[in-house]
Amino acid sequence: MRSNVFLREYKTGKGETRFTLIVREYGRKDRSIGLGPVSKRVAQDRRLQVLQELRLGLFKTEPTVHLYVSELVEKYFTDFANGSRSPKTVKTYHEVLKPFLARFRGFRLNQVRRHDVEKYLSEYNVANRTKNLALSTLRLVFQKAVEWGYLSASPAQGIKRLPESSQGSRALSPNELSALWDGLSVWQRSVLRVMVNSGMRPGELSNLKFKDIDWEGDRLGIVTDKTRKTKNRKTRFIPLNQDLREELLFLKENLPVNGGNGRVKVKPREPHQREHVFCHADGGRVASFRSAIRGALKKHGIIGVSPHGLRKTFCSQLARSKVHPKIAQQLMGHSDINLTMRVYTEIDDDQLREAVNALPTMSEMQRSKFQLIVGQK
Repeated sequence: MRSNVFLREYKTGKGETRFTLIVREYGRKDRSIGLGPVSKRVAQDRRLQVLQELRLGLFKTEPTVHLYVSELVEKYFTDFANGSRSPKTVKTYHEVLKPFLARFRGFRLNQVRRHDVEKYLSEYNVANRTKNLALSTLRLVFQKAVEWGYLSASPAQGIKRLPESSQGSRALSPNELSALWDGLSVWQRSVLRVMVNSGMRPGELSNLKFKDIDWEGDRLGIVTDKTRKTKNRKTRFIPLNQDLREELLFLKENLPVNGGNGRVKVKPREPHQREHVFCHADGGRVASFRSAIRGALKKHGIIGVSPHGLRKTFCSQLARSKVHPKIAQQLMGHSDINLTMRVYTEIDDDQLREAVNALPTMSEMQRSKFQLIVGQK
């Protein structure tokens, strides 16, 4: 046999078991591949993988520097992300990579293979949308490792995205929307009322400032500038309807604050609280509205609606009011009209009931027939 791979077991100074692969090819010096803190079964799998690669001519010499996965992510990749991505994106990277690092802590880059990544994703107990976000992040991490010369090939390359539900969060029905306001705290009511009547994304709501509101022009701007970015990087304007204007005027002079024990008090705004529409007592902007929205929906037994569902409710209301899709697209800030049309073409139970109720009754048809006969000449 011109090539073979041998598995060798040894003990570290602390008495821990480790494994090394010895790669032997005809006419070449033996090469060793340390496998780190893996089980004997995993080590045996690695041996078979490398042996198969050798026989198929796919085995590649590994880079001489073997970084740990955690070292690459926590040092090199974090520095790259901080210098080229927004703080929000960096935070997302951190959250997505945290369980991956926990799973592969102690592994070197050259010890992670494609089937390891696929197995990790299959066992990751989250929705496919979150798995695909993790996959996209891992692709970027390993691709940067290849570009920087720490890895010969990305183990995430060629892994296909998982199917996702295109529906996502649903919109509130008219009945749910009309009943939603009962029993809410002042804080919950303000958040929901502004979102439902503006179609803003939660991040856009967090960045909304009073200077963005044109009281005379009766509109607000969802702004892209040096410190704030909308999803499509374009500023758009939302006219103020009566509910939205009333709520913003209330918030201009009043600040709902947590009074302890789950109670929310309303206090007059102080000078340092007049920059952001939704802010804490210290004037800093509110970064998340998830708990307030979830609490309000849970209180009314509404399921299947996320914070994004309130934005969808705004679009759904436009569709029910026969607003042209192109106008809705501009109000929503969608870059693609197909995104708007997905909401416009959704059908809920209330619409089905309205359609059936619109059918003429038997008495109406008989009355129409009688009138036709009587009116004949």
